[in-house]
Amino acid sequence: MTVLRITTQQTGELVRFSLEGKLGGPWVAEMERAFSASTGKSIVLDLRGLTGADAEGRKLIVHMQSAGAAVQNSSPLQSYNWISAT
Repeated sequence: MTVLRITTQQTGELVRFSLEGKLGGPWVAEMERAFSASTGKSIVLDLRGLTGADAEGRKLIVHMQSAGAAVQNSSPLQSYNWISAT
């Protein structure tokens, strides 16, 4: 089973999600719930600790970006994977 740690920091209207581990399996739904609960706020996804993502995880990252989330600390390979998920 893959493991993902989602650390949430909220400062005013800014919510930062730091992801550590692999975004896959049941963690995709967990991240989607956390993202949906933050509707109306500025969202930053810190992907420094992300080690991978399955197809559904990549689609979720693309969805969150298209919904306005900013992505930080994404490697060039990760960025390529997000783009190729569409």
